Amino acid sequence: MNEFYVYARKGRMVLLGLGALIFVLVGILFFVLAPEAEAGERGMLTVIGIVSIVFFGFCLVLYLKKLFDRSPMLIISKEGITDQATYTPAGLIRWEDIKDIQALRMFNQDYLCIFTHDPDLIMRRYTGFQRMLVKMNKGLSPAQAHIPLKMLKCSLPALMEEINKRASSL
Repeated sequence: MNEFYVYARKGRMVLLGLGALIFVLVGILFFVLAPEAEAGERGMLTVIGIVSIVFFGFCLVLYLKKLFDRSPMLIISKEGITDQATYTPAGLIRWEDIKDIQALRMFNQDYLCIFTHDPDLIMRRYTGFQRMLVKMNKGLSPAQAHIPLKMLKCSLPALMEEINKRASSL
């Protein structure tokens, strides 16, 4: 059976990128206006401006990178699921390592959540900042991989059908 490729919704990436750009610009505005503000507000405006610029600037870079990346976000094959959808992609998760796959709703967003037999299987693949982000995600859900469905150019029923076709062990 051939591999099944799922690509990014480019329109969604453009909208998220524009949203991030707006927040970067607002952060710059806060930072620039901070010296002219009253004494009690200067520090707060400076901090909000810097945090907004750094966080949403990081998001903007990620969205732009994904926008121009032509590689698939997910590959479903006879070996398993290859996740390349997020900043902390899980890579290949073999079918024999997967315990369960569920669609979960967290914070008003739907995710394809992959649970593995070994809860630290994917965590061991990371170091540094990415490892910290994966630990934070683990606090939100017991799943080892969280793939945002709104970013995928594929419906959940079609995705689950392709997974079920290839996953003999689930």
